[in-house]
Amino acid sequence: MRLLLALLVASLLVPDVTSQGQTNQVPKVPDAETAVRIAEAMLIQKFGKNIKSERPFTASLTEDTWLVTGSDHCGAPHCFGAPAAVKLSKQDGHVIAVYGPQK
Repeated sequence: MRLLLALLVASLLVPDVTSQGQTNQVPKVPDAETAVRIAEAMLIQKFGKNIKSERPFTASLTEDTWLVTGSDHCGAPHCFGAPAAVKLSKQDGHVIAVYGPQK
């Protein structure tokens, strides 16, 4: 009984870190590889499997935003526009913006 009471008192004395906003949240999109997988899946859903022609996709991080872009394999002087791109939140993975392939 004393042990139970001691554990109860100890649990009440431990500060609640989550209520103080000091959580150590692991980002939902922690690295470039994860950002590319999320963006590519979203682009396939939106534009179809032809978007795979823009592989390899690359990801760069600026502050808390991933920018994932496709590769433009055109190389000819008559090409215009840009490959597809997706902006993702590093913290929660939500899509901020989608830029479709413009060819």
